[in-house]
Amino acid sequence: MDKYDILRSLPSLPLFKARDFAIAILREIPVPPMTNSSESAIRKRAKVNKLVRDIENANSPFSIGQTMWNLDQAKAGLNVANSAWDKHYKSI
Repeated sequence: MDKYDILRSLPSLPLFKARDFAIAILREIPVPPMTNSSESAIRKRAKVNKLVRDIENANSPFSIGQTMWNLDQAKAGLNVANSAWDKHYKSI
């Protein structure tokens, strides 16, 4: 299964399974080691941690799928500038 098959299937999965898949995908994002104390490294770790926390607190598989899809689009440079999602994660 490729990444997009997983993203498409998230809303139809049970909540606990969607969380597990989403967190596994987030854990694959390369983050700088804790020994790197530059501001950009700290911000990147904080963003990934915030995404994990938001996925853990999500109340439906649809919201998990939406968050993961928005993340994928943002990583590809296709995010909507000044959207609520963009502001939420760029505030770190």
